[in-house]
Amino acid sequence: MGKLDAKQSRIVIMLLVAAVIIVAFRFGYTTITEKTDEVAAENEVLSDKLSELEYVRDNAEQFRAELSAALSGIEAVKQKFAADIKPQKSIMMLRELETAADMNIINIGFNETENIFTSSFVNEAGDPAIANKSVLNISYKTSYEGLKKSLEFINSYGDYMNLESITSSYNQETGLLMGNMSINMYSLTGLGKMYENPRVDGIGLSKDNIFGTMR
Repeated sequence: MGKLDAKQSRIVIMLLVAAVIIVAFRFGYTTITEKTDEVAAENEVLSDKLSELEYVRDNAEQFRAELSAALSGIEAVKQKFAADIKPQKSIMMLRELETAADMNIINIGFNETENIFTSSFVNEAGDPAIANKSVLNISYKTSYEGLKKSLEFINSYGDYMNLESITSSYNQETGLLMGNMSINMYSLTGLGKMYENPRVDGIGLSKDNIFGTMR
């Protein structure tokens, strides 16, 4: 290859410069642009996160109050429902009902416990909150005033329950009402309340039944 004159030299140099620019653009500028776009996207995400954190900071007192109210609500619900439904607890409740309403409970029918709700969230042990229902069927005899007192007792009992159905008929000879009741009893587990066996006091031995008198 012979020597290049000045004009040809300038052309070669311009071509080399153009090649360098093209290579730099292809492998440098494009990469930098892509990185810039990535950083911009990350900055946008971080900016949104910062805005969320600033909102939480600015409204911290409100969130604390709402959290406290939610915890109080959970505690109220926990205290309102029994931790479990067992025959011995149901029997003690009926004994209290007899005393409060001057009612004679003749027969008791227990039913299987039915699940009515399971939460999607879990507690620290990984267990969901579970609500159960059990229907207690009883046959009773009482006065009209006793019947009203029994309804008040059921509505105001410490562990939540309600009356599903009731039948009643009047006996002219005794002046008393006789009939049947179906009482829904509810329990709630998974919120930390533990079942405690009821204390049984004042029930002697050799009774016809726990609701009757000594033989």
